[in-house]
Amino acid sequence: MRDYRFAVLADIHGNLLALEAVLADIRARTSPARPPRLLVAGDFLPAGPHPVEVFERLQAENAVLIRGNNEDYLIDYHTGRAPAWYASSAQMAPMRWTHARLGPERLRFLTGLPDQVVVHADGLPPVRLVHGSHRHISEILIPDQDPMAVQVFRQSSLLGENEAPPPLEDLLSDLPEPVLACGHTHIPWIQHCGERLAFNPGSAGLSSNGDPRAWYALLYWENHHWEVEQRAVAYDLDRLRRAYHDTGYLAAGGPFARGCLIDALQGHNVVWFFIIFARQWASAAGWDGEGAVPDELWFEAERHYPWPQI
Repeated sequence: MRDYRFAVLADIHGNLLALEAVLADIRARTSPARPPRLLVAGDFLPAGPHPVEVFERLQAENAVLIRGNNEDYLIDYHTGRAPAWYASSAQMAPMRWTHARLGPERLRFLTGLPDQVVVHADGLPPVRLVHGSHRHISEILIPDQDPMAVQVFRQSSLLGENEAPPPLEDLLSDLPEPVLACGHTHIPWIQHCGERLAFNPGSAGLSSNGDPRAWYALLYWENHHWEVEQRAVAYDLDRLRRAYHDTGYLAAGGPFARGCLIDALQGHNVVWFFIIFARQWASAAGWDGEGAVPDELWFEAERHYPWPQI
């Protein structure tokens, strides 16, 4: 058995069923005498039906947690730093639904989380865990040496059709550690950049690479360097569909929650496509692009968007 030291998850997005499937796979793949340390690269709570349950499960696993951009939205709303429209806009209803369920103690815990952390294992070279990048929580990192992964980024509208991704090695030139584990894009990839290793485990709850399974990565030490094993785990999507209904998240979250459910069931970035469509729809109707899309235009866009069948 490989010498697994870390299990890296990202972008669980309140999907308890996917998380439980990943944890079961980790137990099946690794030694119970030396389980890998669980690292979670942000966006573990908002945008899904089970934020409280996911929080409690990760706490029980003693997981290393950092903030993602969605945790930042929650914290800004909770601390009063957010714009006024966070409290009223239909676009932010999913975030408010999550906030109402977490309670003050969990929210206080979230406010104390770092946006990145460096972890060590038995004196081995350290690993930096980030959400977007080590430079910014929402920066998108793209494996420029992997044409198939680059195409997935284009299909997800995270990279323009004729746009070349910036050289990843240049973006990591100021990284002190030899390994960077990131999340944010929901697309799994691995790239060696000179002496550095960078990877994204994919999303353990809301995949965007065309495969709706729950994705994660195992980091192991072999032949004097770090290596990554990517894993994808099937779970019960019918139970997830029911959870979206039964918890009230789908009804409360509106078109955003609808898009997240389709994402989870099909593995495509539908919610991002809808947001782009809604903003374009509202701009054509005279919206100036500031703040949230006005509610009337948000729901009008929902009625006109070509939603995939599920």
